[in-house]
Amino acid sequence: SPSVEAVVGLCWYLLAVVKTGAMHAANRARAFAMCIRQTPYLCQAKQAQSASCSVAHSSSTVKRESSNVWSARSSSSLGSAISSQTASATAFLHERSTEDWEKSSHTHPSMGERFASKGLSATYTAALEKAARNGVSDPFGPMQTEMANLFASVRELVGSDNAVLDEVATYFFKQPGKHIRPLVVYLAGAASQPSGVPSEGQARLAQITELIHVASLIHDDVVDESYTRRGVPTINATHNSKVAVLAGDFLLARASLSLSKLRNTEVVELMSTVIAHLVEGEIVQMQGGKMDSQLPTMEQYLRKSFLKTGSLIAYSARSSAVLGGFMGSTHAHLANAAYDFGKHVGLAYQLVDDILDVAGDGDLMGKPAGGADMRLGLVTAPALLVMDESARLRELSERRYQQEGDAEEALELLGSLGAVQRARDLAMGHCAKACDAAESMRQQGADIKQHQAVDVLQALAQKIVVRLA
Repeated sequence: SPSVEAVVGLCWYLLAVVKTGAMHAANRARAFAMCIRQTPYLCQAKQAQSASCSVAHSSSTVKRESSNVWSARSSSSLGSAISSQTASATAFLHERSTEDWEKSSHTHPSMGERFASKGLSATYTAALEKAARNGVSDPFGPMQTEMANLFASVRELVGSDNAVLDEVATYFFKQPGKHIRPLVVYLAGAASQPSGVPSEGQARLAQITELIHVASLIHDDVVDESYTRRGVPTINATHNSKVAVLAGDFLLARASLSLSKLRNTEVVELMSTVIAHLVEGEIVQMQGGKMDSQLPTMEQYLRKSFLKTGSLIAYSARSSAVLGGFMGSTHAHLANAAYDFGKHVGLAYQLVDDILDVAGDGDLMGKPAGGADMRLGLVTAPALLVMDESARLRELSERRYQQEGDAEEALELLGSLGAVQRARDLAMGHCAKACDAAESMRQQGADIKQHQAVDVLQALAQKIVVRLA
């Protein structure tokens, strides 16, 4: 049977196909073939447990991951571990797929080798202690060193001997940013470890999360025909759409390879789900921008926002907790709480983006404000929240603001109807739920560094909403 890792590679290939069309399928096929060639198969991982283990998994790799079930158990018990991991992920995914959405609230060096040379534990502990002393008013500042180390490693991971590919693959990793997603993974990892310090696997997962995110941004820029992002020309502007598509595919291939090295099928299944969600969310958004389509309900819109934004944060946070050091009911509780934190942070983040699009600063957004989404035919949260109070707003929204002056008129209506404040209240509600989920994580650990990690998570959730101030 095909390996789980091969399926991951296929999922990412399909993501690129769906999001960018069939025009460059041959090029994407080559990228996908490269991904599969570099991805270890599940059967090879099993063989690594026996005396006949060969070059595919060296003894140093087995030793480095000796604390993991893949190298700690015999071949027979390994099968049980794989089944257990997969069953756990499948049960969780089934539960979340049937969830009633928001009705109640409207050949590279290992990460360890790289980080050991940078003094990970000492730096990380100092950062958390500094955050605690300062009241964690800025969750990003104390973690700058850790994130800088992380992204230095990411740039090494995606480097290529091909000059053009190396340039485009590392392009966005050279730009400044908050890097919220890997920060959440990192902190969720700290909160799920008895020591309060993320493991090598959790640090690697933070890399994987950012690789997936940046790849999706590159593909989004192609789909949306965007030529700037955060004031920086996009890859399809500096090169062309073909190069941009292949750059995104290359990042996904690297993420697939790195994900397979975690040797945890539950995490592989959870992160694979993110890819399906990104595809589904993009399709839903494209369908919603058509003038002959019905306006979405608020619940449908939140579901789409989760698929496009919240899913990656939620499932990567849960995956980080799954890789944690606790066992039994505590392990399960931390994983669920990490998911809930990521979900609500993701929804709050998207809601704030919607607000800033209609009432914010384009420099803060990193893209044009003043109704830029409206001009793309997108009906977002502020409009949906007051849609029933204005027949004129509904008329403009149903034709997706495509006539001259529509977007400007709609913006005036949103201002008079108090749409921004309503959307802000909803974002604040999700921020509060994220903080509650983080607090639940605190209750599971006794180490001070775990508690400090929770403090930073809560400050991060609050900082997202503070962008509105």
